Amino acid sequence: MYTASCHVNRQIWATDVNVKNHNLAKELLVRIDMARGVCAFVGCNGDLPIAFACQSDLLVHVRDPSSEDVAVLRQNTDAAGLDIHRLAVELGLLDPLPYADNVVDCLITTQVSPARFELATGRCLAESFDHGKPKANNGRFVGAFRNVAAVFGGRILYSAPENISNKNSFFVSSREGEFVLNEGGIPPAWNDHALVLVNYKHGQITCCDAQASSKQVAGTDANEKASVPRRSRSNLLISLANQGAVRCRSDTGQPGKFEALSLAVCANAVVGVVRYQRKYRSWPQQFVVALDIHDGNILFQKEIHDDPLPSGLLVDRNGQIIVTMLNGKVNCLGPGAQ
Repeated sequence: MYTASCHVNRQIWATDVNVKNHNLAKELLVRIDMARGVCAFVGCNGDLPIAFACQSDLLVHVRDPSSEDVAVLRQNTDAAGLDIHRLAVELGLLDPLPYADNVVDCLITTQVSPARFELATGRCLAESFDHGKPKANNGRFVGAFRNVAAVFGGRILYSAPENISNKNSFFVSSREGEFVLNEGGIPPAWNDHALVLVNYKHGQITCCDAQASSKQVAGTDANEKASVPRRSRSNLLISLANQGAVRCRSDTGQPGKFEALSLAVCANAVVGVVRYQRKYRSWPQQFVVALDIHDGNILFQKEIHDDPLPSGLLVDRNGQIIVTMLNGKVNCLGPGAQ
């Protein structure tokens, strides 16, 4: 099974397939190495199924529970001149999938489950516990870094929302090979300018230059490859530090029991939900902080008194910070709507 992360753009026409999805389809078709057969998509995934159908002789079948997404994909499919014998789009639930044994040759999905399931019946294999759903501690974070590599790793602890630290390392995989990104911590975040991560070994929020990171991962920085041994380059964070590509590190001046719960990146700042405990306090405190993306100086800091939901953080285009709490409340911090 291949899991693909793609950019969804509902406003684009199928006759002008998104370049990212066109390249992603081309790369996946090379890996699949299959000219004919049935390829099933779990979810519409933007225009990626159209790119698959246009670049191969595969019969592409798409199943999605969203009537809006299905209608858009069907419209774009017609505009691309693909009939039902090339690309079929079906409205329906994803659980269970409607495929019999030995019917589908390739299954592509962005729906990554944190639990293990029996292939034949779909039964969850994770052990259950009283008064709750099955535990699912085998989840992995998956993301596409600047269209040059896949980022994956971690062990997401879903048995309790408070357990946010992923004990396993995170990795990046590209044509140059597989690199260790950071040792444990929470999933990294990035945009076109910066790559931000937390190293579980040190606990600090680390901001790196995104362009330098892309060159390192893609293997296009010839000077760096010549000057740094392959063994050192196998750990991306160490390699970037050796190049001087690490912009800043920060624990907000609280090295004792500092823990980052969520990360987000915007144009001028790194936003995080952090928790730490001062020596004179009996309980830890949670804060929303914004750090300068260049030097790590604190631009904004606000204490929150409810327990935050891990990864429940986003920043909108107006600079407002949205924080979700474990009790279901949603806090909005920042400038009001104009």
